[in-house]
Amino acid sequence: MNAKAEVVTSLKGTVLRCAIESADMYSSIDSVTDRLCRKLIKYKERRLEGFHGGPNMSENLMSVLDSVIDEYDDTEVAADTSEDEFVDPEKPVVTKIKR
Repeated sequence: MNAKAEVVTSLKGTVLRCAIESADMYSSIDSVTDRLCRKLIKYKERRLEGFHGGPNMSENLMSVLDSVIDEYDDTEVAADTSEDEFVDPEKPVVTKIKR
């Protein structure tokens, strides 16, 4: 008779599933908890380090938004000083920022 241990956990939109089947019920429980522990550690590392070892998405987004705001401030000051400058009609314009 085989004993199967199954664990399903949801974390902020992510579902973690682990299942182990072995002859002994207690070894199945131990194995599934070890596997769940490894998956939780991997999930935590990815949340902290970013999915590809780079910065988190929020850090990257904030740096992009800061640069866009800086460019906008610079162009606004330049537009105030000289009105005869050529404005590129194909220049991308940020119309809405969602969180």
